Amino acid sequence: MIKFTVMIPTRERCETLHHTLASCVAQDYPEFEIIVSDNASTDNTRAVVAAFDDPRIRYIETGRRLSMAGNFEFALNHATGEYMMFLGDDDGLAPGALRRVADLVRETGQQAIISSQALYYWPNALDERTRHRLVFSAREGYEIRASHAMIRRVLSFQVAYTELPGLYVGFVSRRIVESARDGGVYFHSVTPDAYSGFVNAAVLDSYAYVHTPFSLAGISGRSNGAAHLGPKRSSEANLFDAENHLQCHPALVTSPSYEIITAEAFLTGRDHVPALSAFELDIKRLCDVALLEAPTWNYSKIEETVREIRAKHGLQHPSSTGSKSKLLQRRSSLRRVLRGTRRVLNAYRNIDCRDFQVRDVRAAGELISILTAYEQHGYGSSLKVLKQWLARL
Repeated sequence: MIKFTVMIPTRERCETLHHTLASCVAQDYPEFEIIVSDNASTDNTRAVVAAFDDPRIRYIETGRRLSMAGNFEFALNHATGEYMMFLGDDDGLAPGALRRVADLVRETGQQAIISSQALYYWPNALDERTRHRLVFSAREGYEIRASHAMIRRVLSFQVAYTELPGLYVGFVSRRIVESARDGGVYFHSVTPDAYSGFVNAAVLDSYAYVHTPFSLAGISGRSNGAAHLGPKRSSEANLFDAENHLQCHPALVTSPSYEIITAEAFLTGRDHVPALSAFELDIKRLCDVALLEAPTWNYSKIEETVREIRAKHGLQHPSSTGSKSKLLQRRSSLRRVLRGTRRVLNAYRNIDCRDFQVRDVRAAGELISILTAYEQHGYGSSLKVLKQWLARL
């Protein structure tokens, strides 16, 4: 039987950690461990973990405050499973996730099993407009993806790095992780989730991508990603910057741009994993797409960093007013429409959790399980209902 490790790096988020752990201990698969790596918390983290009184949970302490990447590395070095995955301390596993993954490993023989990522916006999410939202794909089945082809799609900004075989969106075999280490260290980028996607894909021929999610990314009031990329910067983002021990790749500059973050993870990965040397990044295209995708609230800051990046590479930066032009806004709107269309085709649902009395990530995972089963078994179909009644006559 395959042994899994679920690693949860945490720091002073015991309120959401409780629900993350609850989603893990509820799994119906017998052979797995949960590692809670406590990054010098001063809240009730230890007590929250101890309250579960579950032998599958291993609580470890870093002993001193580490950067986010440092805590990820610390947790990884304590894992003993054959397949491993990271969860944030406001994320969750869907019911039956581990059993589904074990079945897929046996069925496909793949060394990485990734799923589409559900997004759960906690009631205290920084952006009030997104609170209580749950976004997920109800599409059935899986596909086997060619790893190197997916790297090229990500580098051309056709798809997000979350579709690569990262340790943050799925389970990856220990052999793959070990082969992507450099100098005994796995994580070398300030963005460990994106970095792991690139380096794992580089050393993999293929991986399984499951459409129905088995993990949920929680976006709470203290989420790092939302703090850096969203419309409101929090003290969490400032603390992340202050504690970070890794430098941005010298070809770029630190920016609140998803595209530049993706590029930084790739370039850093290429410096540490030889298999990534076969791939190139078009800096001009990166700069163009970063501006095209920049939200209005961050446009001036992103433009400033794009100007610096272009200067590093001898590229001319056009004059601007510091705000997004109407032409650029129209092109951005068109890209959003196309993304929305793709999501509709992939059966993505956008749910208001208040309609279902859901207020935490474990309950959100249970809701996904119920709603996807309802759709996938055709209970919402008039034809299906008619067939069921006729079968009973």
